[in-house]
Amino acid sequence: MSSADTPPEYTSPLARAIAARSMPLLVRITALPRWAFVVGLTALLVGGLLLSNPLGGVLLLILATFIGWLLLLSWPVVPRTGRLLRLLVVLAVAGVGIAQIVS
Repeated sequence: MSSADTPPEYTSPLARAIAARSMPLLVRITALPRWAFVVGLTALLVGGLLLSNPLGGVLLLILATFIGWLLLLSWPVVPRTGRLLRLLVVLAVAGVGIAQIVS
């Protein structure tokens, strides 16, 4: 078994529970055609940035929640610098989304 085949080691019981509950959704996502996944995420990003109203902010918050969820699931296997960069992206997208909602 290669290291890519072994599941990550979660130290927190909460992280283990989230990973276990996420498995069915991850299986469904991986069954999608790759283009559909890319088109969906791109639509959320472009739609969120082009709509300068609360709806655009909601789209960006949905995107930030999704990539934050993926960050949580991949946290144990991502190097420290990768974690920081991914966390900054999640915070930036969420910040722009919140700014659009409150303005």
